[in-house]
Amino acid sequence: VLTQPLSNYSAQLLGSYNEETALQFIRDAGKIEPALFYLKTFYKGRDWYVVFYGSFKTKDMAKKSILKSPKVIQKQGPWLRRFDGILNSYPK
Repeated sequence: VLTQPLSNYSAQLLGSYNEETALQFIRDAGKIEPALFYLKTFYKGRDWYVVFYGSFKTKDMAKKSILKSPKVIQKQGPWLRRFDGILNSYPK
């Protein structure tokens, strides 16, 4: 996440206080391009694990990728976020 351009977008898929929930979602989804990844953050006084899909130069590119993505991604109701917002919204 830290190496991505701050103006790029990603699709947030889910968040959980349980790291295994995030990891299991990624395993169950299988090999997906662009890749799934998760970020360990801190939310409401606890560790919080958030799963994301891809890194896209523009919001439009992210939307188009989601439309073509596997159902497992679409069913999550992806929330498009810029990397600067992702990094600023979660305390370290």
